[in-house]
Amino acid sequence: MKKRFSVTLDVDVVHEFQEFAASLNLSPGAMSKLCEDSIKEVTASMKKFKAAHAAKGELTMSDFFSVIGEQLAAHELEEKEEKHVAEQKRAAAPRKKRA
Repeated sequence: MKKRFSVTLDVDVVHEFQEFAASLNLSPGAMSKLCEDSIKEVTASMKKFKAAHAAKGELTMSDFFSVIGEQLAAHELEEKEEKHVAEQKRAAAPRKKRA
């Protein structure tokens, strides 16, 4: 279920995103999706952070950065896999004959 929420955002940040999105021909809903995905990722980080705190009985900045590092590594691996799949598709695509 989708519902509208009131949020306050910096005008310059929103305009910069809108200009960038327009240059890529992204849909007007792209910013909503970006916000939703960002909130989802931050919530996942916070849950891992909280779990580490509960397990250790204490929490350090090192714990927090460890969680963020794990997420960055996962994103990097995902991007590499997507790039590899795209390269395989490109290589498998029939090539046009030149005269």
